[in-house]
Amino acid sequence: MRFDPIDGPPAFLVLTGALALDAAARGGAAPDLSAPGLAVWLGAKMAARGHVSAAHLPRGEDVVAGVVLGRFFDGGLWPGPGTAAKRLCRHFDPARGVPRTLCGEFAFVHWDSARGSLTLGTDQAGTRCVFYTDTGKGIAAASDIESLRAWCPDPERIDQLALADYLTGSMEHGEHRTLVAGIRRVPAAHCATVRGETITVSRYWDPRDAPQITLGSDGTCIEMGRALLADSMRDRMASPGPFGVHLSGGYDSSVVAGLLAQDCRARGLPPPPAFAWHADPGTEAALHPDTLKIDAVRRATGLDLTFCPGGPASFEAFLAVDPARFPLCLDYEAERPVLDAARGKDIATIFSGWGGDQALSFSGRASPPPSALRRGASHVLRHWLRGQPVTNPYFRPAPPRQTRLATLKDALGRRTTRQVVIDNLTNGFLPRRMTTWCVAGAAAGLQYSYPLCDPRLLDFAMGVPDRLYRAGGTPRQLMRDLIKGTVPPEVLDHPAKVEVSRLDRHGDLVTARSRLIAGHIDSGRIDQARARDLDIDRLRHDLARAEAGDKVPWGKIMNAAAYLLTP
Repeated sequence: MRFDPIDGPPAFLVLTGALALDAAARGGAAPDLSAPGLAVWLGAKMAARGHVSAAHLPRGEDVVAGVVLGRFFDGGLWPGPGTAAKRLCRHFDPARGVPRTLCGEFAFVHWDSARGSLTLGTDQAGTRCVFYTDTGKGIAAASDIESLRAWCPDPERIDQLALADYLTGSMEHGEHRTLVAGIRRVPAAHCATVRGETITVSRYWDPRDAPQITLGSDGTCIEMGRALLADSMRDRMASPGPFGVHLSGGYDSSVVAGLLAQDCRARGLPPPPAFAWHADPGTEAALHPDTLKIDAVRRATGLDLTFCPGGPASFEAFLAVDPARFPLCLDYEAERPVLDAARGKDIATIFSGWGGDQALSFSGRASPPPSALRRGASHVLRHWLRGQPVTNPYFRPAPPRQTRLATLKDALGRRTTRQVVIDNLTNGFLPRRMTTWCVAGAAAGLQYSYPLCDPRLLDFAMGVPDRLYRAGGTPRQLMRDLIKGTVPPEVLDHPAKVEVSRLDRHGDLVTARSRLIAGHIDSGRIDQARARDLDIDRLRHDLARAEAGDKVPWGKIMNAAAYLLTP
C-alpha cells in the first residue's frame, strides 16, 4: 500500500462484509486482526510506536472488535489497562454512543457482530480522522482517502459541492464531504453508525451545551483554567515519544512549548526539539520581532530550535499533491519541511498550539460585538467594490447560492464572543488543518497533539463569562492570565503576533511562484477533465497580476493550482 504525498502506509484500513473476502481474492496481505465480517490492516510504524491499536473480545460465537488511532484521556469513564483499542472494546456501547465528557485525541472503528453494527467516531476537535466508503458489499474505513480509492465504486467522480467548498476555503456544504463523491469523512465530535444499509451520522458533543461557569470570582475561574491546562498537558505526556513542538512566538505555541519543557525536565528528559516555519534570521534577528519572541522562548526553555522555512521544493511538493487523494490544506506547504526535520530527529509526537485562537486565547476575535460585525461586513464590501466574487473566482460552475452567501452569513452571525467560538468549533475550520497533518503525520510515522483543544478546555472557554476575554480592555486577557509565569515577558507583554519575517518572505516568493504556476499551465501540465471545473482565463489573469505585485487571493490560487495541475 502506498501513500503518494509522503511515502508510508496509512494508520489503518478496515474492511467489512464481502469486502474482506475481496481483499483476500486480490492477494492482499494477511490482516492484523480478523473477526466475523471484519478485517483490519495497521500501519507497521504507527502500530510499533503505539499511535494505533487494534483488539477484539470474543463473546461466544460473536465478537466485539475495535481500532483506535490515538488514545483516550478518559477521566475515569473508560478505565482499565491495555491499549486504547482494548478499552474501546470493553466500554463502548453503540446504543449509548460516545460520552460527551470523554477526553482524548482519537478516531475509532468499533464492530459488534452480535448487533451487526459498525461505528466510526472522532474526538471533539477532530484531531484524528476516519474516512469511509459504502460499496454495497460492505464498508471500507481508513485513516486516509488514498487507501479507500481502491474500494470506492467510482473514485474519479468529483463531488461538486465539496469542490466549491475546497476552492472557496469554506465548509458550507458539510465537513463530511471529500472531493471524491463516494468517500465521506466522519466530522469532528460525530459518530457514524452503520446497521444494514443505513448509515446514521450524529453529533455527540456540542459547544452550545457547555455548562456556564458561575464560580465565586474571576480569580477562581482563572485558577480553574490553569488546572485544566495542566491536566491537558499531563495527559498528553503519555503519548509516544520522543516529543517535538511547534513554535511561532505567539501565546498558544509558547505556552505549549513552555509547559512541555517543564514536564520534560520534571521527568528527567532533555528539552524537546522545537520547529518554526520561519527562515533562520541569522544575525538580523533584531529586525524581526516575531523571531525575537521565538528566541526568547528558546532561551527560557532550553528548546533545541530548528527553523524550517518552505522553499521551492516544498512548494512543488504542494502542487504535486492531488487534493482528491489527500485532504489538502494551505498549511501543508509550510508544514512539510517540519515533517522532514521531525523524521530526521525520529520524533513520534509533535505538540502544537493550534486551536488556541479558536477558543481559549481567542486572538483579536474577542473584540466587542460591534467591531466584530463591522470587520466582517467590511470584508464583504471590499470584495464587492473590487469587482471580485466574495467566494472563489475560479470555480466555473455557478457556485450554489449557499456558497455565495457564506461570507456574508459569517460576517452577520458573529455578534458575540460565544457565537464566534461556536462557529469556529462547528463549521469544520478547526479540523481542516488537523486532518491534513493527521494523514501526513501518519505517513511519516508520527502524530500531532493539541493540548489547547482538550474538550475540558473547550468547555471552559465556552463557559466562562465573556468579560474575561476583554478584561482591562485587552482582547486576550484571559490567556494572559492563564499563562503568566509560563512564557517569557517578551511574549506575555506583546499580545499581537505579527509574523513580519514570514510575511515579508511570503511577498517575495509570490512573484516567482506565480510565474511557476503559469509556466506549468502554459506547458499543458493540467488535468483536462478538471480544467472544465475552473475558469482558466481568470486564473491566468490573476497569476499575471500577482507576478506584477498586485494583491490577489493567493490561497485560492494555490488551491486551484493543486486541483488543476498533474503531478
